[in-house]
Amino acid sequence: MALCTQDREVLDQGSIIYGVRSEKYPDVHCYGILITASCDCAQCKVSKLYYLTAVDAQEWFCTEVGYELAYRNKIKAKRQPLDSIAKKHGLDSSALLELTEEEVNIVLNTEINNQNVRQRIKDCYIEAAKYLPINTSKIFRKNVFNEAQKEVSGLLSKIGKGEVVHYYFLPQDAYMGNGVKNKGLMVDFQEIEIMPLKDASKLEKPGIDYLVLFRETEEERKRLKGRFWLESDSDFVAIEGKIQSPWREHMMQRFSYAFTRIGLDGATEDDYLELAKGI
Repeated sequence: MALCTQDREVLDQGSIIYGVRSEKYPDVHCYGILITASCDCAQCKVSKLYYLTAVDAQEWFCTEVGYELAYRNKIKAKRQPLDSIAKKHGLDSSALLELTEEEVNIVLNTEINNQNVRQRIKDCYIEAAKYLPINTSKIFRKNVFNEAQKEVSGLLSKIGKGEVVHYYFLPQDAYMGNGVKNKGLMVDFQEIEIMPLKDASKLEKPGIDYLVLFRETEEERKRLKGRFWLESDSDFVAIEGKIQSPWREHMMQRFSYAFTRIGLDGATEDDYLELAKGI
């Protein structure tokens, strides 16, 4: 297959592909970062290639995922008044936040006799629900982070130190060699996707763009549009670049740790305190 020839830009471990779709980030033109071993790519030892989903870092913070991670403590603070008043009157604040405002009204009218209490709970619900990721728009999240830059830099710092294991910040300098480290991609270690070799071959030569669809069957057009962003005549899929060493090895090391990490329902701080009290 074309993947094994030498007269084109070669896909290899660390290659960055622009224009892929993602289930986790359905509204974003994502990047794919190839993680299949270089020797397997070069010698065609595999029937498919594997890649991690990545998103432009600034755009990632405006997704539901990035917003919830970075703004988690503030969201928790916003719902604290609801937690308190709901608990006081025998209601579950988490359950209320899963309901629509109309459904909350029905619950309050059924469970709470005092009109003033009902209104206070409803006001707390509206304020808390306003900041939930599912209820916020991309513009809302962007405006939030205009006033919450410490939350963004704080999360980036934790990701950089490996304290948040499922994400990896890849600065532009790692794959463009331009010295820029305040822009780049957020790599999601939790979303591993597959690319068939026939798509990889098309990417290497002659490439994939919107016009390709007109040369394919209806079934193949549907498949390509489900895998890549090909909605208008300006859309294209391309090899954006390649992560250079030692960044590539560093990212793969972090990914390996996240992938093989063993999650345990271990002891908590309360358990430790109880042990200490028992001494």
